Amino acid sequence: MNRSREWRRGDPVTAVVIEILDATDLIIRFGGRSDEPDSQLIRVSNQTRRELQIGDEIHLRVEQVSPLRFRYVEKSVEQRRQGRLDVSI
Repeated sequence: MNRSREWRRGDPVTAVVIEILDATDLIIRFGGRSDEPDSQLIRVSNQTRRELQIGDEIHLRVEQVSPLRFRYVEKSVEQRRQGRLDVSI
């Protein structure tokens, strides 16, 4: 992990799935494109029921700082939290 980054609980993180290892484990990239020096790769365990594909953009939130732990955030939940909810009637 990039030690210069000061993580705080609740920080939003947008990541991209770059490799599926098995039914639950995958590698994600966040913090920039693959050719940027700040880009980080981490192995995570998908404990949701959502099947992810390579290239999927996912939204996470820092749940715990030490050790670092993320929580998956559904897009609609993230929109409600930020006050942007699109509703069609």
